Amino acid sequence: MVNFCRFLAIIFVLVGGLEGARGEEPPVPDAQRTQLAEVAPMPEFLTEARIGEELFGSKVGYVHPFVSLAQYYTDNLFNRHDDKDEDFITVFTPGVWVAFPAMSQQPLQVSTLSSTPGGLDVTRFPIEVYRRLQAYGLYRADITRHQDFSEEDNTYQRAEGLLNYNFRGGLSLELLHVYELEQNPYGTGDAPTELDEFTSNLTQFLANYQITPKTRIRGDLSRYTLEYDEDRNAFRERQDMVASLAGFYRMLPKSSVLLQYEFIDVDYDENEVSDSQEHRLLAGLYWDVTVKTRGTIRFGYSWREVEAADDRDEAIGEVRLDHRFTPKTSAYVLFSRRIEETDIRDTQDMLSHRLQVGYRQALTRRLTGTIDAYYYQNDYRGTRAFDGVLREREDELLGAKVALGYRFRSWLASALSYTYVERDSNVPTYNYTNNTVFLSLTAAL
Repeated sequence: MVNFCRFLAIIFVLVGGLEGARGEEPPVPDAQRTQLAEVAPMPEFLTEARIGEELFGSKVGYVHPFVSLAQYYTDNLFNRHDDKDEDFITVFTPGVWVAFPAMSQQPLQVSTLSSTPGGLDVTRFPIEVYRRLQAYGLYRADITRHQDFSEEDNTYQRAEGLLNYNFRGGLSLELLHVYELEQNPYGTGDAPTELDEFTSNLTQFLANYQITPKTRIRGDLSRYTLEYDEDRNAFRERQDMVASLAGFYRMLPKSSVLLQYEFIDVDYDENEVSDSQEHRLLAGLYWDVTVKTRGTIRFGYSWREVEAADDRDEAIGEVRLDHRFTPKTSAYVLFSRRIEETDIRDTQDMLSHRLQVGYRQALTRRLTGTIDAYYYQNDYRGTRAFDGVLREREDELLGAKVALGYRFRSWLASALSYTYVERDSNVPTYNYTNNTVFLSLTAAL
């Protein structure tokens, strides 16, 4: 507790010293790793590519290096129900992104999730560029150092590359690859107090063809691989293949209806009884009316055939809404219902519901505030003995985050945030709460 009070005092001194500065509207840098269990990532169109666009590349250029130093305190490092452990963690993040031709901001930010078939957290649409050719690459490393649990020190890495080419006649092709050396949050999996590190690779090919001024089609083909460091997680290693075809019809200048079919083949390396094939049929709307409003709505049905379990039919859907009310005020809503892969042995899969909302407000020319809240409901399929009782596990996760971002210069910014997470499970030993305070300083060119 003494360390925590000392940390808060340092934060208040730093924040107090920010008053009286002048300048342009600041960004809110994306928070670094907080090691909170199952914390939902922000939608791809609300991460650095949008909220932090002033910071991560305010000038047109080919090479954009950046570096961040962060310190955070958590009152429950391992997300335990009892016997909680406090800790202070320092995160050093060097990185660079490059583009050809030169760009002033990152063209995309891809959100991945190891439990989602195919690896993509939300449906990704082709980047919007008006050049014949666009190439992009990024590398970043998160180097963590713990004050009280040095055995948990580690380095996490991410690299991504994209190549987009627009042909004459309405055809555009896009190739994306994402490599991650990552971890699952504490409090998940079969050994919830141990670190589950993994390596993943996502390769996606998109083809988009404008048939007429009002009609276009899009085809996707992707491959996702997942490998864990520890043998205890061998049952989670798999390879996913995803094929998708979608048709769009433009009703209004910036709004289209869509019909989409997806096929997902999940092939486990050792846990072959969980191999599955899933067929999805969805219909919905896609619009990018102005720079103020963007969104997609997709609802449909999923037919899932599992190797050693009953087939599963479920209604599924996804809603993504992003609206900028004024240059200083914006908000978003994200909802999804889908079948995901399990992280617990002897269970087949899980039905996941997710609702996430966020609000951003520029308070001054340099100071910006954000509020995010989310709710998850994960229902596992397959009974297993928990605490000596045979049952199907059901979890509810509730979280909220309040953050302030401050810009000192066009190339230098700071962020201060507080996050609260609570999990309520029908297996009481998996219940927990977590409070985290986070402070970072980021420089970028």
